[in-house]
Amino acid sequence: MLKLSKYIENNIDKAQVGAIKGGECFLNIAVLMDVISNLNVLQKITFFIIFLDLKDAYGSLNREILYEMLRSREALDENEIQLLNFILTNTEITINGKKGIKTSSGVYQGHLSSAFSFVIYIDEFFKGIKKVFKEKYIKDEMVNTNLTALGYIDDTAFIVKTVEDLTVCITSIKKECKRLDLTLNFSKSAI
Repeated sequence: MLKLSKYIENNIDKAQVGAIKGGECFLNIAVLMDVISNLNVLQKITFFIIFLDLKDAYGSLNREILYEMLRSREALDENEIQLLNFILTNTEITINGKKGIKTSSGVYQGHLSSAFSFVIYIDEFFKGIKKVFKEKYIKDEMVNTNLTALGYIDDTAFIVKTVEDLTVCITSIKKECKRLDLTLNFSKSAI
């Protein structure tokens, strides 16, 4: 777990404050309030905020995609990935009093390796969406430009300033959800 912790500390997008040591949800709330105040009140700029909630966030992660991410990012070596696979494959859970259930997808919420794995998985989602904006505007930093991304583990908000950027962001979200086998919970997501 120490290896994954160090990897996250050094490699995860800083907008994902839940993954940063000392990061708290209120930091993103403060940033969101500041953005709203600055853009709407001070600058009189129209903007859009997209709030996302993933359906069964931990339980729906595609393990094969997760393992490939861990390999390609060199977050874990092959033996460590096999150990994680063994743990996830052989852990039995109890649901509604029914014991001995094994799952074929997702990670187990509450388990330390699951939290780290989930953060890496969601980071891929963030980076995929930011990549589209980076390619579109050819800028190194996305914060305070055309896309502001805020995340706290599985709660995400994207802020854009134009209808065109809103369209690009929504298209990117759909594309990344499909690529990473994620499903949005539309009843808890909004613009």
